[in-house]
Amino acid sequence: PAARGDRPAVGDRLRAPLERAAPLPRARPLLPAQTRGGGEASEAVSALTAALKDKSWDVRQGAAFALDAIGPEADSAVPALEELAEDAVKEVREGAARALDQIR
Repeated sequence: PAARGDRPAVGDRLRAPLERAAPLPRARPLLPAQTRGGGEASEAVSALTAALKDKSWDVRQGAAFALDAIGPEADSAVPALEELAEDAVKEVREGAARALDQIR
């Protein structure tokens, strides 16, 4: 669904690159989400929460980083971040812990 005029909604802009095959290009769009606020934040949080379950560790880490930057508005991501705090990859665990600290 379009958010404003012909511009795609934040969630759509985040989800589309996540469907690509290469992990690094899929992780890059997650970072700009951290600067969004207001009404678009909840849509970004939804897409970022889904990215926390990505098969690629750098996408999971990028999503945690972006949720960290969003802060308390990302409180709906807490259960997924708590699960991510047990990830096999140290950098992902650390990112999840930082995000949880900022959100709570």
